[in-house]
Amino acid sequence: FKNYSFVKIAGAALNQTPIDWNSNKNNILQAIAKAKSENINLLCLPELCIPSYGCQDLFLAPWVQQKSINVLLEILPETKNIALCLGLPICIDNKLYNCAAFIVDAKIKGFYAKQILANEGVHYEKRWFTSWQKGKVSEINIQDKTYKIGDIQFELDNKKIGFEICEDAWDKDNRPANNHNFDIILNP
Repeated sequence: FKNYSFVKIAGAALNQTPIDWNSNKNNILQAIAKAKSENINLLCLPELCIPSYGCQDLFLAPWVQQKSINVLLEILPETKNIALCLGLPICIDNKLYNCAAFIVDAKIKGFYAKQILANEGVHYEKRWFTSWQKGKVSEINIQDKTYKIGDIQFELDNKKIGFEICEDAWDKDNRPANNHNFDIILNP
């Protein structure tokens, strides 16, 4: 991966459909290809973009969780020469978390887990997900590789990259970014 004196960042809104794995994956791959064609260094994709945010109770199905990881691994080879984040559900110790994978040059660097869940209007995140504990870092094993997961920061060309997923940023007193010193905050 190249060492840039600045980072060119882009965000992409995708038209994802619950558990339409092929279309969702193709939309993600198209966004990655477009970002690469425009010399984007860091691409922020939407929350839960692999299965789609609208899965509702299907998030609780282990096959949806596993298929989301499988699709992430299928996308990985297409992420050479770019950094990006993309969303998927991750289960640890029988608890489901809304996560963002951070990938740099076709390598998973880890997973940020959402801390503040939306639970009003049409959002019922507390029905499906568990809030990640502030400051907690754990590990997850995927295909015999161990990755950090939780309230973590990443580095990209000596820049500290942090995450807040949607509702995380809306609570100004408790937002995760208050606890870290980030150069860049991504909010899928």
